Amino acid sequence: MSSGTRANVGQVGQVLRGPSAPGLVQEGGGPTDALTERQQLLGHLWAFYRCMNYHQRQTDWDGRQATGHIENEAIATAGFIPGGFYDAGNSTLPLKFRKPTAPYYLAKVIVNRFTGLLFGSQHHPKLVVVDDPDTDAWLTAVIESTRLWSRMVLARSYGGAMGTVAIGFVFRDGKPKIEVHDPRWCFPHFADREELVLEKIEKRYQYPDMTRDAETGLMVEGWFWYRRIITETDDTLWPRVPVNAGEEPRWTQHKSIVTTHDFGFCPVVWVQNNEVQDDIDGDPDCHGVYDNIETIDSLLSQANRGILSNCDPTLHISTDDDIPDGLRKGSDNAIKTSSGGSVSYLEISGAGPKAALEFAAELEKRVLRITRCVLDDNFSGPARTEAEVTQNYSNMIEQADILREQYGERGVKRLLEMLLRAARKLSTPVVDRGGDLPRIMRSVIRLPRTKEGTEHQIGKGQMLELDWPDWAEPTLTEITSAVDAAGKAMNYGLTDLEHGVRFIAHYFGIEDTAALVEKLEAATAAADPAAAYDTAYEEPVEEEIPVEEPVAEEEWPVPGEVADALNGAQVNALIGVLSQVYAGTLPAVAAAEVILNAFPQVSEESVNRMLSEKPTIKPVTDATPETGKEPAAPEEPALPEEE
Repeated sequence: MSSGTRANVGQVGQVLRGPSAPGLVQEGGGPTDALTERQQLLGHLWAFYRCMNYHQRQTDWDGRQATGHIENEAIATAGFIPGGFYDAGNSTLPLKFRKPTAPYYLAKVIVNRFTGLLFGSQHHPKLVVVDDPDTDAWLTAVIESTRLWSRMVLARSYGGAMGTVAIGFVFRDGKPKIEVHDPRWCFPHFADREELVLEKIEKRYQYPDMTRDAETGLMVEGWFWYRRIITETDDTLWPRVPVNAGEEPRWTQHKSIVTTHDFGFCPVVWVQNNEVQDDIDGDPDCHGVYDNIETIDSLLSQANRGILSNCDPTLHISTDDDIPDGLRKGSDNAIKTSSGGSVSYLEISGAGPKAALEFAAELEKRVLRITRCVLDDNFSGPARTEAEVTQNYSNMIEQADILREQYGERGVKRLLEMLLRAARKLSTPVVDRGGDLPRIMRSVIRLPRTKEGTEHQIGKGQMLELDWPDWAEPTLTEITSAVDAAGKAMNYGLTDLEHGVRFIAHYFGIEDTAALVEKLEAATAAADPAAAYDTAYEEPVEEEIPVEEPVAEEEWPVPGEVADALNGAQVNALIGVLSQVYAGTLPAVAAAEVILNAFPQVSEESVNRMLSEKPTIKPVTDATPETGKEPAAPEEPALPEEE
């Protein structure tokens, strides 16, 4: 990999902040002005992500002295170039070491692409504690209060750019806080090197701050040490120790802040981006393509230079006469030549810039193929189905699955398990015997309250799982087709309700399919009781008993209180049962059981009275009360006899 000019690369000022910055110390502790080799490499990789990998180059692409944005603005505002400030001579420095004028910064694009796939708002996982809902709710509140997923975006940016990141937690004023540590300034000590379990971690760097000069009383910029050591029992911090000309400070003479936690473990996880065994740091996202990225920037800059030059063509005069001084070009001026002379503009054909752009595009494809990154370019195309997305993005999805394992199982899950252990330890009452009388002390962890306004309680759950979402959301057409297919399969008897629900659960985000099946079966049984029975069971066919229609003239013995308690349809049904009893087709005992079960509002006394009485038959026409027979027809009066 080419990193440009390497003069004094060990100096912090040359790598990060300019030539006036003092140096750092090595991991071992001896004073020195150089960064460690590991820190130099991590700083070089981080510069690619920060779009500062050409920041230290002193020669522009045209071979002149490079200037920054502030200097360019100052020159443009003044309207002239100060003497000696801008070297207009031709530089012999190879193009490889010059500062490109049109860099692409593809490394930042690739890192951000994978970071969004892992911890974007639609892609980050959901934590589930499968063995305890109280612990699940408590950890969910922790994730919300600490803004864990936004902190993981920063952590993934560090890891994707440099190959490693350190993530920890602290409790401050009773509130949990997630900390992301820059791996350039971290020096880990492992209790288990294979599993990357930390015994302690040291973080140290120098930073500028304003301080008052003791002699002049003016505010001047000074440099200070920040140092922090986190172990299995305590957390020691030196926030502001003056830098003394590269000498190692005498730390015991400076004020430090010591916090004892006694967790029994170092509350920091060390995560490799792409695992590299027997090494502290993993591989970054762009491992192996940094030279290609710089070549792309060179091609784009060279094409940019050629196109700009083509916009200002060179004047060509073909004549034997002397060319006058002060020759003016442009459409508003005329140039005279002798007979046979000519004047024309020379323009490049554009073949060179075109070839450079084509090769840069080809190199970009190779870089994306090596890093297994796919960029979106389907803005005007048709909507892609879930299957098409999975197929077209399979290479990137496979790499993202690897990163899910690294940052999920070995990062987020391990971090939350340690935070849960620490919270339980802090919540356990302890006896303080420091005063005159022993006191029971317990730390309080402050979290947002529940919707009901109560405090979250830490349960006893231990089984933490990360539920990652699918890589692509199904379209409405896919969901509709799936529901139709499941419905038809159940109607045709090709599957049952349980398997049908499992088939469509993916499209609706249904997690507890068993509960949904039970709910649907209960709703079906309530709407149609016969549907609650197994369809394979054949109910016995009851023998249809012929019912004689009651004669309209018969008055059945239905007591008044019974008729008042039943509606019209129920009264007719009751009369039908009584008619079978009086017709001799239904035993009275069976009729009593039927009436009592079908009409619980009818008492036994009323049933017995109805079955013991017989209906009174009314005559079809008026009958005499004595005989019940029709009266004889009156005789017609006799006609008088004719004389």
